[in-house]
Amino acid sequence: MALQIAYTSSHGVESKEAYHRIYKIVYNVRKTTSATAYAEVYYNNKARISGFDPIDTVEFDFAMDVSKLAPEPVTQAYNSLKTKAVVTDNRGKTKSLDYSKAKDV
Repeated sequence: MALQIAYTSSHGVESKEAYHRIYKIVYNVRKTTSATAYAEVYYNNKARISGFDPIDTVEFDFAMDVSKLAPEPVTQAYNSLKTKAVVTDNRGKTKSLDYSKAKDV
């Protein structure tokens, strides 16, 4: 499970087929249902498969449903990411990107 959408990294690397893959979710039960998801951004899927380092990482918050009938957390994170227009990059800067236009890959 991943998303594909054009991306320009914090270092200026541009990719028309960047591969965004969630690799970590942090859930803080003390913050009600708040969770933070982290996604590695690869130049493309071939770069990921070949073992290259990501060109960037992004993070975003989402409300995680912890009920018994809820989808598993990674699916919830991807569904949330597809509604985002702003994420935070690895330098802590906000980045505008319309993930609703991302393709499931």
